Amino acid sequence: MRRHLRPLGAGQCGSFHPKLKSRPSSERSPRSRQTLVPTKLWRGSMTYETPATVLVWDEQPYAGLLNHVLQQEGFHGLIADKLDEVALLAETKCPDIISLSDLPMLHAAMTARHRLYESPRTRHIPVVISLSETADAREFSAHQIGRTEYLFRPFPAQQLIATFHRLRYASSKRISNVLSFADIIINHNARRVYRNTRIVNLGPIEYQLLQHLIARPRQVFSRDELIAAVWGYNIHVVPRAVDVHISRIRKALNEFGEPNYIRTVRGEGYSIDSDIAPSAGAG
Repeated sequence: MRRHLRPLGAGQCGSFHPKLKSRPSSERSPRSRQTLVPTKLWRGSMTYETPATVLVWDEQPYAGLLNHVLQQEGFHGLIADKLDEVALLAETKCPDIISLSDLPMLHAAMTARHRLYESPRTRHIPVVISLSETADAREFSAHQIGRTEYLFRPFPAQQLIATFHRLRYASSKRISNVLSFADIIINHNARRVYRNTRIVNLGPIEYQLLQHLIARPRQVFSRDELIAAVWGYNIHVVPRAVDVHISRIRKALNEFGEPNYIRTVRGEGYSIDSDIAPSAGAG
């Protein structure tokens, strides 16, 4: 049973954020430019059921409290200390949401936001930026890109969680046709495969095999299972055909020396797994 969350009050988080105070943009006073000092970075376990969230906050005690509250809602996290890690981990882990906290230099947050938007792997990820009550959001809105929302502190935990769930629900409708593993991404709508930012050219059979593997990372599939999933039961395909197509997938994915993520399990079959030798020709 899901626990009902209470607003974060002064007794729960010291003097950080006792309550929500949202003000119209016309009443928000401008402030000097500040820069982002991230201390916390969270992400969820990368399954289809558990939402993954990247959070960067400038106050460690409050970040720890939010981590606990978010865990009650099914979110999980990873700690990081640098703003640069936001884009890097977002590109490799593909979280559902990214949230940035208070800013000691507004341009630092917008630089990170632009980098996220420029990458095809992270362009679709909504970003929530938490500002102090004296911040002026007009500097942000003047450069609005992608799906970006702002919350003015202090606010109760429910507001942040509700925002996350709303954005994740809206995003799920838009990106349900996207699969990814590490730096490999499959866009079903476009029928395209990307590695980092380049397009990987695959034939129809290779495309379906890769799709089947990425949809179930680290699961080992026998050749017969892959034949049934891709070719179906009404056509005779020799197991050796799977090996040939897997070889073509590896060649296309690893054309420029990228790590090989398709693992051969001798006597069993194939899986996609990052915990294997980095050689492009690894079997």
